[in-house]
Amino acid sequence: DLETDVVEIDQPARPSVADVTAALPKFLGKIQQVPPAYSAVSVNGQRAYQLARRGIDVELAAKEVEIHKLEINAYRYPTLKLTIECGSGTYVRSLGRDLAKSLQSDAVMSNLVRTRIGPFDLEHSLQMSAIDYDSIQSNLIDASLAVDFLPKVRLSNEEHAAIKNGRFIDSERFEFGKQLP
Repeated sequence: DLETDVVEIDQPARPSVADVTAALPKFLGKIQQVPPAYSAVSVNGQRAYQLARRGIDVELAAKEVEIHKLEINAYRYPTLKLTIECGSGTYVRSLGRDLAKSLQSDAVMSNLVRTRIGPFDLEHSLQMSAIDYDSIQSNLIDASLAVDFLPKVRLSNEEHAAIKNGRFIDSERFEFGKQLP
């Protein structure tokens, strides 16, 4: 991205919109992705970005990520604007890097806007300049939405009282990862 030195390429490939469109399906679904050097991935107890800032090259292992949607919003060389819907843990900058490499080119990300995470989207957010006591009160939503995807367990009155008082309860009947009654 633009936080590091941008290296210009002599006579770079100039992929057409047809080239870009044809390359996108290779990046849909479950794919293997190598995190960027400037990531928080731990390497021998240190963050990769700390090593990268000291000029130390590390080889990071690929991990599986999932890309649900890749759509071209606009393309006029050299600027490509995409809409991406992806699973948790996806490195969008790395996706741009890998797409460019598949087109025998390179890329730099100049703008990234997260429009949604889970049930929270940009459309229903507030501008920082609009935040005050009244706007918070009128836009407050239930915090449980942030963990709505987690399994739920109904507790008996006795279990509820035990947890409320800091005691442990028997968890053998809980099958975590499944929706329970």
